[in-house]
Parts: sequence; C-alpha cells; structure tokens
Amino acid sequence: MKDYKEICDLVNHVSQIAVRYFNKNRSIVFSCPRLKREEDFLQTDMQLVQMIFQHCERVKYPILFATDLNECLAAVPDLEKEEVIGAYIIGPVLTSDVTEESIMRYAREKDLPLQYTYALLRKYKSIPVMSPDRFGALPKLLYYYVYQKPLDTSNMTLVSGIVEVSRNIIEAAISEAAFDAEETQRFSRGAFLYKNDIEDLIRKGKPAELKEYIALTDPCRILAFSRKNPLWQSKYQFIYYLSIAVGASIEGGLSTEKVYALGEWYSQKMEVLTDLTDVESLRLQMLLDMAKRVRHNGERSRSKVVQMCCEYIADHIYGDITVPKLAEYTGVSCNYLSTVFRREKGETMINYIQRHKIMEAQNLIKHTHQPLREISQKLGFHSQSYFCTIFKKICGMTPNQWILSQKGHENN
Repeated sequence: MKDYKEICDLVNHVSQIAVRYFNKNRSIVFSCPRLKREEDFLQTDMQLVQMIFQHCERVKYPILFATDLNECLAAVPDLEKEEVIGAYIIGPVLTSDVTEESIMRYAREKDLPLQYTYALLRKYKSIPVMSPDRFGALPKLLYYYVYQKPLDTSNMTLVSGIVEVSRNIIEAAISEAAFDAEETQRFSRGAFLYKNDIEDLIRKGKPAELKEYIALTDPCRILAFSRKNPLWQSKYQFIYYLSIAVGASIEGGLSTEKVYALGEWYSQKMEVLTDLTDVESLRLQMLLDMAKRVRHNGERSRSKVVQMCCEYIADHIYGDITVPKLAEYTGVSCNYLSTVFRREKGETMINYIQRHKIMEAQNLIKHTHQPLREISQKLGFHSQSYFCTIFKKICGMTPNQWILSQKGHENN
C-alpha cells in the first residue's frame, strides 16, 4: 500500500494547503496538518465526501470541485486494480478574494439565520487564497507522487456547485443595492474602515476608549437611515460587528467556546428586536461587553512575562530551556517567574516545558521516520532513557507503547 502519510506531508509542505486521506469507507485516516473535527468541515459533512467519492469512482482521475463562493477542493482517487480504495482531498482554497460584503449578501440570499452569519464570515477569512493555475497544479503533483507518472491534463474533471454563486454575481448584486448619493457612499466606506479600530480596541481590552471612539465616529446610524429598510440594515450592521468582536475577543485571549456562545446569545437577542434604537443600543452593549471581558481576562489570568515565556518555549522547543534562561529573557527573578507561572498556568515551568517537548516528540514520531534516539537528542534530552522517563510521566506510557496505541487507532 502506498505511504499516504508521506504523500500528504509532501504536498502540504509544498503548498501549505490541507491534504487529507480518506479510506474506501469514506472515513478520514490522516490529515496534514492535523485538524480537529470541529475545525474541518470535511470530517463532518459526509454528504460532501460521499459526492466526491462518487465522482472519483466514475472518472478515476483527479477532479476539481468549485463551490458557491469560489471555494475549491481537489480530489485524487487512490486506485488498486482500477478499484477506488481511497481518495486524497486537497483544500479548501479560494481562487479569488471573497469580500466580507459579498459573504453578508450571500448569507441573506441563502436566508441563513443571523446567528450563524458571523461564523461564516470568520470561516472564509481563514481560508487561504490561491490562483486557479497554482491550485490546479497540486492534484497533478499528488497524482505523480501516487502513480509515478505525469497526469494528462485532459483527464482532469471540473465539477461546479449545483447553485454556484460567483464573486462577480454577488458583488454585482451589492452594487445594484449601493447607495445612490455620493454623500452616502462616503459613509459606507467609512464604516468598513471604522471596523479596524473597533477590532483593535476590543482585542486590547479597552472598553472606555471604545465607548468614546464610538460616540465620536460611529457611522452606522447614518448608514441604516440611508437604506429603504433601516431596521434590516441596522441588524446587518449588528451581525457584521458581532463577527469582528468575536474574532477580536478570541485574539485577545478569551475562550473560543465561551465567545461563540456569547455571540450566539447576542444574535438571538437582536433577532427578536423590532425597534431600530434597540438594535443600536444592543450593538453598543455587545461591543463594550466583549472589550470588558477581554480586559478582565487579562487582569485575572494573563501576565506579560508568562506570555513571553510561552512564546520563548515555543520558539526554542529544540533547545535546552531552563528556568534561569527564561528569567534572564523576561528580566525577572527565577523565584518570581516560577510563582507567577504556576499561579497562572496551573503547573510548574519544568512540567510545561517537558509537556510541550513531548507533544513535539509525538508530532515527529507520527510524521517522520526519525529514530527515538535522534528525536530525543534533537529536543534537548541528555539521554534516550531520560527522554523515555519524561515521555511516560507525561503520557502514562512509554514511546513504544504510544506508537503501538496510535497504530491501533489508525487500524480502527
């Protein structure tokens, strides 16, 4: 059987685009980079995976799939005696930029519930952009790795979405609804520039400065009254800034799960409002609430020196990291640093360092063919026996036992 892990690693290394391997049962067995189930729609959308396999079984050559918002996937069937025994799926990527305005229009046309629109915005911001030519070269490259022969491009198939809505169509719809007066257009441009400052103030946890800034510069009320339906436009603005507040709060250190729950609560509360003033008041409350939560979280659980330590450990994971080195780097004493770190992280610095080194060791074991001795030396352990001792301390099993357990998971 071909080494699907090595092939996924190679294509991902070349392109920095996610590559997955699915077996003939339509189950994912490997992903590079490793993606959590909730981060990867291909692990939850079995209808889409089933559709991809149906095309693979029919054509038995690489296929490009284009979806509603210029989102593209590529699939390369894994054949054994002309039978599809698996498939490599590359992507998604966007073959051109999709603007936030386009996504908002798309959400309205698809009649998506308002509470999910901001999640759609965040999703598309995270998808890499790659030209059609560059992305089209990836399945050809993967095909060569699998079959050791070049692909005849004429055999590659393009499958468009059932209801494909291109960026040009979406933006044309927006331009038709654009403001008639130049004065109104000026405020429209201002609203989307204004969001950068809002995002920055929430991320830094500055509710007082945010309240003052909104009072002086908020263009949203003028935007709402410029539309034929001011209430709907105000709700449109609410969801737009809710998406910004959610992203900025997460970047500011809040828990992703808690922020999304809070965002859903606000969107549900807004959805039932019928008065324009109430929507605007709730929007201000939501923005200030997010900024306050970031500030309180920073005061309670984040310290600059602890953050510096974590960044140093991540950047020097292959080096010899010691508490004195970290104290020198952060400019504080060893005792103070140890106390603050343990209070805020709930573990000692030594344990934190060891745990992250072992996590990196697991990554190397899974994705490279390096022997344990080489991995232990690379990660700064003085001997393989000491490495095995720490590995068992962190994981509850030896490296060899862990390797066997991973093989068991893959077989299942």
